[in-house]
Amino acid sequence: MKSFESELRHSEYYVDLSSQFPQGIWKADLMEPEWSSKEAEIMKANRRGELKKKVAAIEWTCRVKGYAQPLRQILPQFEFQILNGRKQVVVEQAILKREAKLSVGIDSVFRQGDLFITRFRSTKSGHLVLFMDNGENAFRMLPYAASDHEDDVWVEANRWHSFFDLSAVPLKEQKMVDELELMTDREYDAIRVYYLFSETPFTKDFFFTMGDTEHKELPEGYSGLPSVTSRQFALWLQQNRVRKPDLQISVVDLIIDNLNKEVK
Repeated sequence: MKSFESELRHSEYYVDLSSQFPQGIWKADLMEPEWSSKEAEIMKANRRGELKKKVAAIEWTCRVKGYAQPLRQILPQFEFQILNGRKQVVVEQAILKREAKLSVGIDSVFRQGDLFITRFRSTKSGHLVLFMDNGENAFRMLPYAASDHEDDVWVEANRWHSFFDLSAVPLKEQKMVDELELMTDREYDAIRVYYLFSETPFTKDFFFTMGDTEHKELPEGYSGLPSVTSRQFALWLQQNRVRKPDLQISVVDLIIDNLNKEVK
């Protein structure tokens, strides 16, 4: 297990291991964890997510030994598209020969202020939740804010469902739909979107911090998404992987480009 520390804008961490997927349940230690560190270099990504520049860092390594119970993981059997406000496909997942395959669209980067729209279809009816993680906090995208009392969204099998798209619902239902605009105060930002699907309902097991309490600087009419820390979300996700044997997960990494905005 490795992690890195580096001087990348405000001395923030570089890798968040809580976003990784352990493939088993730890049962017992055979030895105490052993920590070590050394000087290293890591690659910094450019605005397109390409690793270009080497920067100094400290590499931390933790050696553990013990017993673990392997987890059985179901491969995703659902399809989705991620689109921007111009209805251009940014990323899509299709089922080909019973396997999920991700592909990138012509415009694979979100621009500052782009709308996030997604379409989803599953081979079975069930429950869907969407989260977005920036390495510090995980934000709940679905269910919508108007359905805050719900823990997930019910989807019917073999039918495309559109989310965050006002044009896809009747006028009288538009007030229930959230429009999701992607913004960052950095030159570019990387986010990770989680599609979680199960035939059985989800329970969130934590209390969200409402986004509008921490985003006073947002323009009038805007509010942030409800959130938890990335660690809380990672623990909740791991618990669900243990207790929901039918859980299907797809993860997509996206880039928000803000280079057209003046950086102060």
